[in-house]
Amino acid sequence: MAPARPFQRLFGRTIQTKMLDLAWTHRDEPLNLYEASRRLRVNYPYTTNLAKVLARVGLLVRTKKGREVEIGLNPKHPLVRRLTTRR
Repeated sequence: MAPARPFQRLFGRTIQTKMLDLAWTHRDEPLNLYEASRRLRVNYPYTTNLAKVLARVGLLVRTKKGREVEIGLNPKHPLVRRLTTRR
């Protein structure tokens, strides 16, 4: 079984790794940014900017559905692929 917080274990405990771990726990379905900001306990504009930065790096995928923005892990990123493969 995969660890519950793989990004925090690898890179330390920052808001960026917390967002990646949140996306990790919801990797089967996309996560609404409003829900992510509520769970991370940070304001929505900061969550939006953070999601843009992580998407620019390639770790997250952002999709828009009307006014909603959803995030999910990018399965094509080498780090995400490495974490999802079994040992």
